[in-house]
Amino acid sequence: VFFLLSMALPIQKSYQKMCRERWEKRHRSYGGHRYRPNLKEYLFSKALLALAIQFVTLPLVAALFYEVPVYVFLLNLILLPLFPVMLFIALIGGLINLFLPIPWILLPCHILLYFMEATASISLRFPFARIIVGYPGLSRILIAYLAFFLLSGSLQKKFQPHKLLCAFLIALIFLLPLSPAKRVDMLDCGQGLA
Repeated sequence: VFFLLSMALPIQKSYQKMCRERWEKRHRSYGGHRYRPNLKEYLFSKALLALAIQFVTLPLVAALFYEVPVYVFLLNLILLPLFPVMLFIALIGGLINLFLPIPWILLPCHILLYFMEATASISLRFPFARIIVGYPGLSRILIAYLAFFLLSGSLQKKFQPHKLLCAFLIALIFLLPLSPAKRVDMLDCGQGLA
């Protein structure tokens, strides 16, 4: 949550600020009109947030699971808009169930959770769904988070797309194995005495 609040959300807000300033520069003569993002800006803002979340969580995912999911960015574009809907339904359903026990009122949450689980399991069936990277090491994790933190701080001042490319290159560090595979590990699970 700390990384999301300190790195991913400021990148999205910086982009939205850039769009608002660009709109105000073009429409100075219009009085009383307020900026509203168009569909392209709105979708790009959401895609930018999903990409920032992917970049920020990549070092932790690599450290904990020794692999990096490839299609998570696309899944985030599909599933992130569903979370507020599910949270709202769960909150209202929970409050109603405090006073009137109506279990089917939470059925939409149940369906949304199954949909999210199904899309995640289907995405793992695609080719190259996961890249095995091994443990990245504490030094690489700290360097990546320091670089992400500095980039997000500079992006808060002014949104610059080339800095996102730098974040992408930092994320690629975790896709490169530390050394070429020179050994094979084998685990023999015997079935007892023969």
